[in-house]
Amino acid sequence: MDSLIESSKELSINAAEAIPYKDFKEMINIVKEEIRKNRYIEVWDKVVYSADKRTVKQ
Repeated sequence: MDSLIESSKELSINAAEAIPYKDFKEMINIVKEEIRKNRYIEVWDKVVYSADKRTVKQ
């Protein structure tokens, strides 16, 4: 039960940012900007998802 509580606390802290894009060039610019910020990035369905690397557990 304690691990479930810890997981829920972690989820509320680890929010990702969803950045929509219109075309390939805009997606590349968004990804470059997020890389410069040293963030974890995933691209899915016309949206770039970005989160602080320190909070992402792989």
